[in-house]
Amino acid sequence: MVYKPEYAQNGRNGYAKHVAVYPGASNGDRPVYRKATRYWIGGDYKDNCSVDNGDYLNLGMFDDWAVIELESSLSLNISCLNVRATNSFSDMKGKTYKSQGYPEELQTAAGWGSWTMYKTSGTIYQVMSAPRFLPVACSENIKITPGQSGSPLYRDGAAEAIAVANSPTISCFILINDWLYNEVQERWSV
Repeated sequence: MVYKPEYAQNGRNGYAKHVAVYPGASNGDRPVYRKATRYWIGGDYKDNCSVDNGDYLNLGMFDDWAVIELESSLSLNISCLNVRATNSFSDMKGKTYKSQGYPEELQTAAGWGSWTMYKTSGTIYQVMSAPRFLPVACSENIKITPGQSGSPLYRDGAAEAIAVANSPTISCFILINDWLYNEVQERWSV
């Protein structure tokens, strides 16, 4: 939740006042955390992040992601995913991918700090795209639900996509292609 209109009262125009990442947190155990020093959200999300106000289903949903820079490196006992650019859907089709996150409907504890992390896996079967959006891969058997947006889609130790959208039957993932990777690098160098 890097950006939310309800955050407007914090003096940061809807951006979160503080962002922290808790890698590996599960079932109340938070082995380490890092604060963010800066972050960047997808282009159309800010103006279309509400289903009631804006065009979330056609614009905001596909930019519902953020890139976060941490204040310092993580300790060596926490494994990190590398990022691999995936420019062709054909490279992904039929391959098995994994994801993990905190699916809302499976949680019994009150408050995200005690939620349990779940893993899922499956195959990619199609790609969707529109001229102005990043390519989107879809799967019927990789279950992504609210609470898992922003989760990585990975194989062989490298993230190739980011979970951004879901329906009752299909999960969608934005491909981390050369354009997205270079766009992030350009913004960080400013």
